[in-house]
Amino acid sequence: MAVSDMSGEKSAPVVQTVPSGDVAVRPLDKPATAQGSPKDSQKRAVLPGSADRSYRNQTITEDVVWRGEILIEGGVTIATQSTLTIEPGTVVRFRRTDEEGGDNPLLLVHGRILAFGGAEKPVLFTSNFAEPQPGDWQGIVIMASEKKNLLENCRIAGAETGIEALFSTITMKNVLFATCGTGARIQDCLATISGGGASSCAVGLNLLESEVDLRDSNFSGNRQAVVAVKTSLYLGGATFYGNDQEALKVESSRVRIIGNSFSVNGSGISLSQCEGTVSANRILKNTDYGLSLAKSRVKVTGNEIAQNGKIGLRVEDGKGVAWGNTFAANGEYDLYNAGTEDFKAMGNWWGDGTPFSFAKRIYDRRNDAGRGRVYYIPVLRSKPQSDI
Repeated sequence: MAVSDMSGEKSAPVVQTVPSGDVAVRPLDKPATAQGSPKDSQKRAVLPGSADRSYRNQTITEDVVWRGEILIEGGVTIATQSTLTIEPGTVVRFRRTDEEGGDNPLLLVHGRILAFGGAEKPVLFTSNFAEPQPGDWQGIVIMASEKKNLLENCRIAGAETGIEALFSTITMKNVLFATCGTGARIQDCLATISGGGASSCAVGLNLLESEVDLRDSNFSGNRQAVVAVKTSLYLGGATFYGNDQEALKVESSRVRIIGNSFSVNGSGISLSQCEGTVSANRILKNTDYGLSLAKSRVKVTGNEIAQNGKIGLRVEDGKGVAWGNTFAANGEYDLYNAGTEDFKAMGNWWGDGTPFSFAKRIYDRRNDAGRGRVYYIPVLRSKPQSDI
């Protein structure tokens, strides 16, 4: 069946839109002020304009194409057999209504979502407020979708959780989350993420029991940038800058963290009960520590760990190893052994000086008889070349 655009002209017979009788067209609010979430105490400006299509508490049971301005109120569901295709430059706005008891509007996908934004014409998912705030709308929930979902060149703002993917397969290319409670939450999924990232979110990306390939993304100005639990994670080419608490926190996971930049965050990388590799990263000028290892069988090699406020590398046991790294000019200690087991850190570069002067930059049994030792000799005589 041919797809009709807003002017009535027909395009190629690819998918079928929702029958016009099922869709009401209503204008957005006129320029005014309105209450935001129930927690808001101030009036907020609402964007003017009209919607090309509006949905309220509907289930879409056929393939549909969205373009122009779309307004969603309540819960809109894409049924298992349906595909939602969103064209470049489309703006999808979510509006809370008093009739829904103040519940956040959301888009629930059981079928498939294909959002094809362009570099100059991204797809925008947002609230109907001029300045979106976290929790204006619930988010996009992709639940038990057996199809391949794709979002490319999209911007998601003002959601409680921008994308929540559960038991699904999802690819995100150049998707940017801004001013959300959580940018994306990925649980029990196969996820491929490239470009994009998150800014001004409480949590940029939350990964749980998933397989995730994350490359070339940018996380800045979040409280926590990426949190992963029981996940297989490849992280490469990403930038973490200015995240208030933590750049990367991973628990009970397999990791390959290669060729990233972690700088000016509250702390850099925290790994607990993990195994894998941390290689060729720049871990610089974080307020607390650069890298922390606890109960983690991790190889740490080829990294530059320098100028962090307190500690460069903090370890709680001897399960990991470190070699071929640069440790220099960290605030209190370059390496801090907080446990009772010995830690092997031979073959690193500790800056200019002598082995005796390097020992002063290492906290271990020499400082506290209850701590394990750090074995750091032999040392590299020159700074290793960086592959970053």
